[in-house]
Amino acid sequence: MDGAALFYGTAGCAACHSGELMTDQDFHNLAIPHLVPRQEVKQCYLGRFNRTGDEADRYAHRTPPLRGVAQTGPWFHNGTFTTLDGVVRHHLDPAGSLARYDASQLRADLRPYLRQDPAYAADATSRLPVALAAPRALTDPQIAALAAFLESLSDPAI
Repeated sequence: MDGAALFYGTAGCAACHSGELMTDQDFHNLAIPHLVPRQEVKQCYLGRFNRTGDEADRYAHRTPPLRGVAQTGPWFHNGTFTTLDGVVRHHLDPAGSLARYDASQLRADLRPYLRQDPAYAADATSRLPVALAAPRALTDPQIAALAAFLESLSDPAI
């Protein structure tokens, strides 16, 4: 199965990454690992909640458009993933990915800011959208096909 078929089918990516810009312009919690520049800055954890005060928005960030995605890394709102393969794998199992997050992929100067806080992990994973709460299984070749499809959304001349 090719990456586009997976994206629009089995993998379910198009549920949020849809339309001309490949985004629903909505906010979703994906239990992303957090980088916090100072210990006392706890607001970084809260995502859209900081703006709305609505508990449903806790840890939620806007779905990014995917046009040119290969040139926009590192990915997620804070750059915690450095490969499209890693991004795809995180979407397939956000809770597991957060628990196994490997800080070695971060630039050395950012590693001290990673906060692997068990309370955050428990709360963020308990608030995952239903579609992302249960891990989804794809084979390594399928994940590679999805990553290749994402690469194809970018113009090398960008």
